[in-house]
Amino acid sequence: MVIRTTNTEQLIGFGRALSDGVCRALLDDIVIDAAYRKQGLGNSIVKELLDQLTEIEQIFLNTKPDLESFYHQFGFTKTNAFTMSLT
Repeated sequence: MVIRTTNTEQLIGFGRALSDGVCRALLDDIVIDAAYRKQGLGNSIVKELLDQLTEIEQIFLNTKPDLESFYHQFGFTKTNAFTMSLT
């Protein structure tokens, strides 16, 4: 999401989805500049991504506990899955 003024552009938020196009998708890096939070921009980004993934069987994400309620409104639920990573 970019704000455009008469002479400048500023990136204020973005999000991405990684998918195989059929079975699985991962929402990742949903980010809004702190100065623009609580204005519905995150909602718009997530809705747009989910609209693009309507044919995908399973959509998942990793999030911090304090953001779980934000994702609940889109139908995401907490699972007991264990995530592993290389550090």
